[in-house]
Parts: sequence; C-alpha cells; structure tokens
Amino acid sequence: MTGAYGYCPRCGGLGISRERRLNGNDRCENGHSYPSMSAVANPLLPVSADLPVLVAEVERLRSINDDYLLEMGRQHALLRDQKRGENAERAAVVAALRRFEPGPMGLSLVDMASVADAIERGDHRRKEEE
Repeated sequence: MTGAYGYCPRCGGLGISRERRLNGNDRCENGHSYPSMSAVANPLLPVSADLPVLVAEVERLRSINDDYLLEMGRQHALLRDQKRGENAERAAVVAALRRFEPGPMGLSLVDMASVADAIERGDHRRKEEE
C-alpha cells in the first residue's frame, strides 16, 4: 500500500489526512501529527528481529577496536622503554668519553670531549641517516 500523503517521520505509519492550508499538518494512522513537508516517501523500516544480531555485531567490532587500541598502547610502551634504554646507553658512552684520558704523552687523534658533545647533540644520527 502506498500512501498518497507519504509516511510519518516518527513511526513510519501511513499518512491518512492532510490539512488543506499553507504549511499544513498531516496525521498518520497512529495519530501522530507532523508538518506535511516532513512526510517521508518511504516508510521507516520496522524494528527488525535481527536487531539483537546487529547490536552484537556492533559490540564485537567495538571490542576489536578496543583490543587494537590496547595493542597499540603496548607497542608504544615497548618503544618508549627501548628509547629509554638507548638514552641510558648513550649517556654511558658520553660519560666514558668525557673520562677518557689521552695517555702518557697527552696525544690523541680525536678530541673525545668534542665526540661526546656530538653524540649528545645527535650529530652522529644525522650522518647515519644520510
């Protein structure tokens, strides 16, 4: 059955009457009154028996998303811990270079303090990336 007045936007019921005035109202078979301009061409879908299945699917997808976010958090924590380890290792190398003594004659091919400064600034990383 098609409704000459369309269908109710609230319940999807068949429109059964329309006021004959500008910007008038319609009334549906369930007694709802609504502006004629808001009548819909197709009836609303009735609540389906599949609704519990759809709700379960939404919950399943939500749990997958939660699991994904938890895994990303774990990976972030691992990377953060790895970065802390690298920072501690770099600090130990810098400290050892700063303690370096040039030997009995006071000669060294490289100034170790400048090497330590370069490591602290991250200059050695820039050369590796190039």
